[in-house]
Amino acid sequence: MLKFIRPEPKYIQSHREAFGVICKEKDYLSTAEAFPLESTVELMHMVIEKHIPQVLVIDTETDRCVGWCDALPREDAAIGYVGTGLLKAYRDAGIGTRILREVIALSRQYGYRKLELDVRASNQRAIRVYEKAGFKACNTIEDGYTSADGRTREDVIQMELTLNRLHGMTDEHSHI
Repeated sequence: MLKFIRPEPKYIQSHREAFGVICKEKDYLSTAEAFPLESTVELMHMVIEKHIPQVLVIDTETDRCVGWCDALPREDAAIGYVGTGLLKAYRDAGIGTRILREVIALSRQYGYRKLELDVRASNQRAIRVYEKAGFKACNTIEDGYTSADGRTREDVIQMELTLNRLHGMTDEHSHI
């Protein structure tokens, strides 16, 4: 069974571990390994203290974080940058759609006027989820992604969602 929660200090380590596992897949995130523990702790404490939109997916059998979605502030504090990840065993079950929905609702409450994200052009599953949530492609960066070994180059699709109007997945669906 899964629970969807706002971040708590006790899940920082398992969040970092899940992030690291997904990094090693080299398919979804822009970095090949997890960030250092100290910077992860610092970021997570900021997210908690400032109520920055983030949802963790916790497997209740193991009491460990298996995924997340967040909207970290850009330089323009009215814009959130969406990041998300889910361990392979939990994909294709609607969990990504649910955590994105929750973060969109939290982002409206937080006061963001827009959300932005980058996604590799080959990640059609994620693109469909983002489009269903109301995100629109706004730019393509040709060869914007280069694999850690330098062998693979791929276009990156930049997407955005304006929050001043409703897009199918609304606050009323929020469970957090």
